[in-house]
Amino acid sequence: MPFDPKRLRKIFAGGAVFVFVIALGFYLHGVFKPQEAISESPKSIPSGVEKSATGFNLSKSEGGKTLFTIHAASVQQYKEGGRAALHDVSITVFGRNQDRSDQIYGADFAYDPVTKVVSAEGEVRIDLEAITASTPPAGQSPAAENQEPD
Repeated sequence: MPFDPKRLRKIFAGGAVFVFVIALGFYLHGVFKPQEAISESPKSIPSGVEKSATGFNLSKSEGGKTLFTIHAASVQQYKEGGRAALHDVSITVFGRNQDRSDQIYGADFAYDPVTKVVSAEGEVRIDLEAITASTPPAGQSPAAENQEPD
């Protein structure tokens, strides 16, 4: 079969028209796409808020022992005074001798870094869980019981 340049030009022209039609279809689909199909834009930070973040953790240790930990799902730090609003908060308070582990839960808390005070803004739940003599302090193995022979 001999090489025919006219036939090759027709094939290239047909391919170019095909690519143009496909590109035009994608363009028109984007133009006429329903508005609700477009994803939401990120929420803007309110004017009084300096920083906003998800996932907040704060701990304080003294002498190698953790005194407390604060976990929040989200935080907003305000421009005035550096106060922060914490949302979905869990606070764990340990005793100075690591002999207790108390839990405080709540939806909204406020943290003032100047006075270093965390205060609840609404309902909270408190679970007091003192470690008994039968339960060893955190990080220690259970002590052997003193048993007297019968």
